[in-house]
Amino acid sequence: MGVPLMPNEPPSYGIYEQIIASNLTPGNVVNLTAIGGPGAPTAPVAISWRGPNSVQLSSGFFPPTPWIEIAELSEGRIVGVNAMGTTIKTLAHRDDSVDFSRIVAAWTASEASGRGLGPTSTLDTTRASVAGADIEVVYSRPSKRGRAIFGNVVPWGEVWRTGANAATQLTTTRDLVIGGTMVPAGKYTLFTLPTANGAQLFINNQTGQWGTDYDSKRDVARVNLTTTMLTTPVERFTIGVDPSGTGGVLRMAWDDRAYWVPFTVK
Repeated sequence: MGVPLMPNEPPSYGIYEQIIASNLTPGNVVNLTAIGGPGAPTAPVAISWRGPNSVQLSSGFFPPTPWIEIAELSEGRIVGVNAMGTTIKTLAHRDDSVDFSRIVAAWTASEASGRGLGPTSTLDTTRASVAGADIEVVYSRPSKRGRAIFGNVVPWGEVWRTGANAATQLTTTRDLVIGGTMVPAGKYTLFTLPTANGAQLFINNQTGQWGTDYDSKRDVARVNLTTTMLTTPVERFTIGVDPSGTGGVLRMAWDDRAYWVPFTVK
């Protein structure tokens, strides 16, 4: 069952549909190995019944975070997939007839208006020189795309990678005091814990990992972020470093919220 999907979506559920039809029975679990493209890792996948008309697809692509999709069935066919239990946060439904010309026209118009689909989360780098310190943040920039972000795509009370894809990395050539906490010169990963009432920034000394790979034991600092509500939504997640005297502000903004914390160079 090949279907046109957004980048980073699984390209086909057809193999799952065949396995469900030929091997899966209530109370039974089918285990298999998914093989990605060139250079991509393999991962175990478990298919199990959830109810009379739904199955669960669980995989281990990004341990320790589980990747769980729920497929809805009708007469043995997959008619919809709920991937809100994954990092892509999508809902998909099956169309037996797809009007490709209409889709192409809509996507072309979106590109022409500056709201094009493009890569789902482009890689970007923010750099600043502050009081003798060279500061760099490398991160991916997901887009709003008409969605409510905080409390939805980014759930309240869950550690967030502060962007998308690989973990967001901060590098500083001088010691910094961020939000009152000393952070020695070096490379770090930035995680964020947003809640309905505020947010915290976790500065972690594990680097180079995928963004869902968070080890709280590697935190070197946890600082409170100031929240500002925005009247004009920010389409693409943005991180900035704003110099001011012997320090500045580390800020991030997406959708209707901006988070920021002051820092000084030691």
